[in-house]
Amino acid sequence: MTTKSYDELTKAYKSALNSNREMALEYSKAAYVVAQKEKDTFNIVYALYNLADVKSYLSKNVEALDDLAKAIEIAKQLNDTNVLYDLYNLKGIIATDMGEYLEALDAYIISKEYAILANNELSKTAASINIGFIKKLNHDYEESISIFKENLEIIDQMDLDSVKKNHNKRFLYINLSDAYLRMKELGAVEDDYIKEATYYNDLGLQISSKTKNTGQYYGFLINKAIIHFEKNEYEKSIKLATEIKEHALNTKDTVSLGTMYYYIGKNYHSQGKHEKAIENLEKFYEIIQKSQKKYSNEYQLHFLLALSYSEVGMRKKFYFHLNEHNRLQDEKEKESIKVVSDIHTKYDLPSMKDELEKIEKEYEKQEIRKKWLYGISGFLIIVLIGVFFFYKLKVKRIQKRVEAVLQKVVALENEQEAQKQEKDKTIATSSVSEKVTDEKAALLLEKLAEFEKQEEYLSVDCSLTFVAEKLASNTSYVSNVINNYKHKTFKVYITELRINTALIRLKNDEKLRSYTIKAIAEEFGFKRQETFSKAFKAQTGIYPSQYLKKLREDLEID
Repeated sequence: MTTKSYDELTKAYKSALNSNREMALEYSKAAYVVAQKEKDTFNIVYALYNLADVKSYLSKNVEALDDLAKAIEIAKQLNDTNVLYDLYNLKGIIATDMGEYLEALDAYIISKEYAILANNELSKTAASINIGFIKKLNHDYEESISIFKENLEIIDQMDLDSVKKNHNKRFLYINLSDAYLRMKELGAVEDDYIKEATYYNDLGLQISSKTKNTGQYYGFLINKAIIHFEKNEYEKSIKLATEIKEHALNTKDTVSLGTMYYYIGKNYHSQGKHEKAIENLEKFYEIIQKSQKKYSNEYQLHFLLALSYSEVGMRKKFYFHLNEHNRLQDEKEKESIKVVSDIHTKYDLPSMKDELEKIEKEYEKQEIRKKWLYGISGFLIIVLIGVFFFYKLKVKRIQKRVEAVLQKVVALENEQEAQKQEKDKTIATSSVSEKVTDEKAALLLEKLAEFEKQEEYLSVDCSLTFVAEKLASNTSYVSNVINNYKHKTFKVYITELRINTALIRLKNDEKLRSYTIKAIAEEFGFKRQETFSKAFKAQTGIYPSQYLKKLREDLEID
């Protein structure tokens, strides 16, 4: 190892990180020694970064933070914003593992500032995702899910190579699945959260490789084992959890190991096998006691141990774990309230201090600086007052959009009525032919008109291939005709037909209005509720729920 170069040692470290972390630690130590000998400041910083990273995996978080503190001091001399982003981002990750959520929040906010300075969109997105991760750990599940989904769309639109894009998407899929599984704590409908958790977990597994993306691959398997448990498929859950446990033992991944001991124990408890449950749950408790990480489900572990010891008649153990559960639950509830509050103060809301500093710098050379500051103070007061009226203004804007949509629906209905009143269908057909000189295109447009009349676009299987087969043509030609004569892409063409049909039918069909958004989406050819809502909003400026609310209100008035 002493004869290897810094680059060789770093490459070996990365290769060993997911398979043999003790060896990865040795490679990172050796790389640090080489970097110091060569007096290469940049390499010294990243050797310390790698040391901190692998130590965090080995539950040596205090040492990891010490290494990062050294790296940050050196990196500030380099004045490299990308390097400083990486260091503060890792600091946030380690602080999160230790349960130091407020310290993690501060680190993520600083990392985002460096990402902004570096004009690095991916890093800014990562900082936002990490804030969502903290929210998830502190029970703000709906907000964290919203953040994860928003950033999933952003990453999809980024011009990234497939490796980097899929890495980030896997991280989001894991957390979305996990957040939906945790929704049970808030009393979510079981079928809903399991379905969503399974959907995102399956998406992640589809783009994961056991050999190339080992850590994330096993993260998805952990979620899958939990999903089996939630479906009462206890034997499947135990079998998969045991497989993951063996991998965690080989790689010294104490986090995954503890989680699997917990769920194996939880499965046995649900089966009434309390001795086996205690055996596995105690192994998890032993990991917690030796670890510098903070496990978000420790209070739940004590509750399960209390129940299991009660079943086998060990009253002393029962009371110990019950008291620990109550103590930790109280601490967690208080801490979560504090963390969520600080996130809103420090991250969600605009920083008034930053705004004042910016304005102060802008006018510091002017003689009327004090007057400006007084004016800004007044402006901030007005802004604070304006917050109270924001909701009402927002409602008014939505109402105007809804009214505009209703006017559009009336226009669509009038257009349809006019078409129905045409006495001779051939007249309409000939009008198409007269406008289109290409006979083949004219014929296809006539077929498209019949396709629209029969509302075949409402089929969930309505793809370009589906339409081409219906029209006895090929996909390329159908796409070209729609582009040239309808002046829109095939996707936009089908979506507009579906949304316009939905607008009219919802207005006139009381029974349809009683359906769930999901059922309505399927009625008009959309496989997923989210896709329907997004398309509806893009075309009309409002969400389906807002349109339905207005229609129901009008019905009550009538």
